[in-house]
Amino acid sequence: MKGSNVKKLLSSHDQLSADEYLSLRGEKYNLCNIIASRLSLNSSHVVLDIGCGPGQNSNRFREITSAEVIGVDLDIKRVRHAKGLWKNISFMHADVAALPVEANSINAVTSMISFHRFINKQQALKEMGRVLKPNGKIAIATTTAEKLKRRVDFQMFPSALSFECNRFGSAEEIVKLLKISGYKNICIEDFSDYICNVDEGFMSWVKSKPFSIFRHISEKEFEMGLNKLQELILLTGSSLPHYDDYTLIFGEYDNG
Repeated sequence: MKGSNVKKLLSSHDQLSADEYLSLRGEKYNLCNIIASRLSLNSSHVVLDIGCGPGQNSNRFREITSAEVIGVDLDIKRVRHAKGLWKNISFMHADVAALPVEANSINAVTSMISFHRFINKQQALKEMGRVLKPNGKIAIATTTAEKLKRRVDFQMFPSALSFECNRFGSAEEIVKLLKISGYKNICIEDFSDYICNVDEGFMSWVKSKPFSIFRHISEKEFEMGLNKLQELILLTGSSLPHYDDYTLIFGEYDNG
């Protein structure tokens, strides 16, 4: 992949439009449920959802907990889109490293597959800590290089897999950043969500290029990957399951 394309991708929020993101990636229904449970969220809480995109997960947190949810994203187009979709949630256009939020005002902060995009991760974590109430909680849902290597879709496209593995890194790196940024009681939990079988429907989904990196690899590699995927479907008789595998990292901010 050419360096200019990588730079372009890294400097943008995502090459998918808000509508494409919602239709191709959608709400992380089960993931939101387990995070809300682990954080013990309820109607008395204020939750800050960082990197909320078009707001589908922010809305899910609101639905299942009745908490006050504030979505934050650096992409103004996605923030505008979210405001048009979800009327019971506040959305703001802001940088995670400089949140326009009062100190000690938030019960919990969530980052739903967005932490890898933060340019200065340690500064972002300190800023999240600033807005959290004493012993306020954080939940980071991410994936890792190890988990990405197990994904059938990314296995078909070596340069895309390599790029994403470099972006996401390891859970241990995030834990280290949390510790030096003032967080305590840190724990890691793996979560695997069955999505579908690897069949013709899955093939159609991959063809739609649901990840922005798929739109930056060469057409030759993409076609070769689709051919390999078709062979796999024929070989397994559409019986191979596909999962979204996540690493969940929880902690509390030690601001006391």
